[in-house]
Amino acid sequence: MAGYETSANTLMFAMTLLACRPELQRHLQADLDRILGDRPAKTWSYQSDFPALLDGYLGAVINETLRLYSILPFIPKTTREKPQRFVSNGQEYIVPPDTLIMMNTSATHRNPKYWPEAALKGTDGSSFDPARWLTNYNSVSASSPVIGSFIPFSDGPRVCMGKRFAQAELCGVMATIYKQYSVELAVNDNEGDYQQRWQEARRHAEKKLSTDVGFLMSLKMKGSVPLRLVKRTRR
Repeated sequence: MAGYETSANTLMFAMTLLACRPELQRHLQADLDRILGDRPAKTWSYQSDFPALLDGYLGAVINETLRLYSILPFIPKTTREKPQRFVSNGQEYIVPPDTLIMMNTSATHRNPKYWPEAALKGTDGSSFDPARWLTNYNSVSASSPVIGSFIPFSDGPRVCMGKRFAQAELCGVMATIYKQYSVELAVNDNEGDYQQRWQEARRHAEKKLSTDVGFLMSLKMKGSVPLRLVKRTRR
């Protein structure tokens, strides 16, 4: 499942979110143009291009997607045969041996203590806003959340060993797609009021993202949202 189902589900969430927000998709494409220029994909480099992509708007989109739709909405941990000590808000606690602890990533990633309103957009912690990861839209310096507040790959010495692979895979796929295409909600251009039907399609997609998401080995959307690829035109 690693590297296939997990990345595919994250890609589906990210593309649907961006299709509902064309203005954010344009920010992404502008940043891809800035980093990659007109170079063909076969010349892109893991050593030089991947760090720039991950630290730019594409990395912000990936992080924000994982924040709202972590592949594992909970992460199991255990103390095994020995008790363990931890401190929270200055209070010391002892967790008994053989205790199963479920880390709720969905709640952690929406906790207003760590995810306040984003200054650039004025959105709350449950809203999709890649800008919260950047100092500004022209910067490649990503913000760093409080330790333990962003854990889509878990954290510490037992962090997911496939983290870097997943990040590189998502960067490669999304850069390839959005460099050449825009991803739109599939609305028929020739039937009635296009803007009204687009708004209806957006409401349908956002409802799916809100109420039709479930866990089956990983977090995924149960239904479907029709999307289409439209070739970008050079400006």
